[in-house]
Amino acid sequence: MAAQKKPPITQHQKRINIIEILYQYFLQQENEANFENYLKEITTSENESQIKTVREILWYQKTLIKEIEKHLKPGWTFKGLKPTEKAILILASYEIFYTNTQKPIIINEAIILAKQYCDNNAYKYINGVLDKVNK
Repeated sequence: MAAQKKPPITQHQKRINIIEILYQYFLQQENEANFENYLKEITTSENESQIKTVREILWYQKTLIKEIEKHLKPGWTFKGLKPTEKAILILASYEIFYTNTQKPIIINEAIILAKQYCDNNAYKYINGVLDKVNK
């Protein structure tokens, strides 16, 4: 009997995988060397595209963080956000600036992820920030 082929991974699941990886990055205090070892350990043929996206996000992170910080509440910094919020905001900002994905889809996905992974009302804040980043 032939092995059944796994169904293709959805864009939503890819985003979840990326968020989980970025969460680890922000949790590790952005320690590049440790994180690179972590990426090597978790890379498989099934998640290679997500690992590539994470590396691209990290390449652009300074630019992305500056853009996000322009739209945070006065006195707030990116560094002061929770790791899950950082991961969602930086992934969505990356997608807004560097992919061809439709902006409403990106923002809607970020809201769904924030409702799933963040505190109760964080999705409202993330929505507001991304709406401004998108303009």
